[in-house]
Amino acid sequence: MNDDIPSGAEFEAMTIRLASAGDTDAGLEALRLCATGLYANNLSEPLRFYLARCLLDLTGGIQADRAMNVEAERGKGRPTNPFPEWETPLAAFGALLHRRGYIAARIEEAMSDARRATEGKDLDSREARRIRKKYAPMELMDDDLLIHLCGDQGVRGKIDEFPPAT
Repeated sequence: MNDDIPSGAEFEAMTIRLASAGDTDAGLEALRLCATGLYANNLSEPLRFYLARCLLDLTGGIQADRAMNVEAERGKGRPTNPFPEWETPLAAFGALLHRRGYIAARIEEAMSDARRATEGKDLDSREARRIRKKYAPMELMDDDLLIHLCGDQGVRGKIDEFPPAT
């Protein structure tokens, strides 16, 4: 007999040990062994204890994939959009006010007022500065384009409140 091939009990013990240590493939194999044993009405004692522990973890509130030792590593997901859609009209508004000669504090206050009017949310001065810095190249655009980028309504409606400063 080949000594390199584990016996059924050794294979089960090794699979359970690896699954409990977080090996996803071993977790899937352990569940296959449990399902096969249940189906054949011949579930070994180590597999019964393993399955019971998994089910108790599951009923204890642990997520199913983690409780069954089949948790796959998840990627970090989709990266956040560095230029959210709601920022563009505010950035254009800020650039337009800068071109009209307003100081930074007044621009940030106006951007906050515009966001509150359009979205019902405040914009703190730190976030307004971040938006203005990120969209700084907008200040090179002409006024007509900036007005267009302010959107059809909402932010564009605030433009008339800020005539060119002299």
